[in-house]
Amino acid sequence: SSDLGDGGLLTGLSYVVTNLSPSKTYRFRVFATNRMGNASAAAFDGSTKAGAKPPTPTGFRPAQVSSHSILFEWAVPTALLAHVTLYRISYRKPDVETAWTADLTTIEPRFSEARVFLLKPSTKYEFRLTAYNEELVGNPTPTVVVTTAGIGENDREIGRA
Repeated sequence: SSDLGDGGLLTGLSYVVTNLSPSKTYRFRVFATNRMGNASAAAFDGSTKAGAKPPTPTGFRPAQVSSHSILFEWAVPTALLAHVTLYRISYRKPDVETAWTADLTTIEPRFSEARVFLLKPSTKYEFRLTAYNEELVGNPTPTVVVTTAGIGENDREIGRA
C-alpha cells in the first residue's frame, strides 16, 4: 500500500500520476505494507520533471563507414524515468553547409544504433544525435566528424563497443 499524500491508500502494482506541471520537480516515494509491517521509506525514491527535456544520449560514435552510408551507435539513457519517444541523426558538410539536415528516419527509443544512407563517397560530414519526447527536443550530442570511404574502398569497422 502507498500513501497518496491525501491520506488515501493504493493497493496494487501501479499508479498513474496526472495533471503534472511542466518544468516542476516531483518526488515520489513508495512505502509497502504487509502482515509483517511497513517497509522502509527508502524502498523507492525517484524524481522526474513533467515536461522535461529528454536526456542527451551518450557514446554517440561511428561503428561502420562505407562510401554511401555510416552506421552509428550510442548508449540508451538508463536514468530512472528518462522519457524518450524517438531519436534523429542530423548531419552537414563542414565548411560548406551551415544548416543541419535531419535524417528523416525515426529511430525508436529501444534502439541504440542506426545507419545514415545516401551519403557521397570521400566526403567529410558532421553528425549529431538528438532525443525527442512528445513535448520537447533534447540537447544534441557533441558533434562527430566522419569521412565516408572512397569508391572501391572496403567498409571500415571502427572498434564496435
